[in-house]
Amino acid sequence: MERADIRKYCFTGETRVIEKTISFNGENVVAERHTLHRIKALRDIDNPHRKIFAGEVGGWIESEDNLPQTGRSWVANNAQVYGDAKLSNRTLVCDSAEVFGKATIKDRAYISENARVYGGATISENAKARGRAEVSGLAVVTGHAIIDGRTHVYGNAHIYGIITLNGKIEIFGKTVLFGNNIAIKGDIFIF
Repeated sequence: MERADIRKYCFTGETRVIEKTISFNGENVVAERHTLHRIKALRDIDNPHRKIFAGEVGGWIESEDNLPQTGRSWVANNAQVYGDAKLSNRTLVCDSAEVFGKATIKDRAYISENARVYGGATISENAKARGRAEVSGLAVVTGHAIIDGRTHVYGNAHIYGIITLNGKIEIFGKTVLFGNNIAIKGDIFIF
């Protein structure tokens, strides 16, 4: 059992600023500004996706609210987690993936490559988002589902089960996909 008094990571002192702009009367105006901090592991972490070693430099977070000091979740490489986004229960966000807004990543979920998870989206229970996939809005992806390629799941869409989506796929509205060993590929719109 893990001791709660042992910190998992520290900030390296390296920071970067993310600015989200909107166009207003023909001018770009900064709507949000986030200062991210690079992290470094203070102890070994047995994440189910890969082992993190003490001293390993990780990715970027805005605050400890994004990545708790307890548990086995981690942000690696050049990945970024900010805003009110939260990681928990053995998750890994790595490569150049981005998790922000009020997104929740939990229960062994794996976010990698250039995937983006934002809004109030939830990815959980061994699900994966990778490639240039986007999961946003109030979408839920769970139960070993794999969102890959340029797939975009948004709105109130729910993806459950052992499902692989790969290609230029858009799933939105109140769509529910549930199944076992289903693969969908190509240029498809489901709503």
